[in-house]
Amino acid sequence: MDVKRIFSENNITPKVKYELEDDHAIIAMVNSGIGISLLPEMILSHIPGNVKVLELEGDYYRSIGIAMTSRKNISPAARKFIDCVQSWVKNL
Repeated sequence: MDVKRIFSENNITPKVKYELEDDHAIIAMVNSGIGISLLPEMILSHIPGNVKVLELEGDYYRSIGIAMTSRKNISPAARKFIDCVQSWVKNL
């Protein structure tokens, strides 16, 4: 989910004071009343009860990837994990 793209598509120009990478830090700031955020659905089970969660209208997605220094030097377990993820993605 590219937050800037979502804002752009909906003609929203936010007044950004903070940009954080860590979802738990974002949740803590929202919980403290410092702002709002768009977060992936996977993290919503960690939202405190006093933070309101709203679903977005529309089909939004998040791109993720696998990073490694070299595919030829990875462990058999890492290779199996990558193969499983690639197989899973093909079946979506």
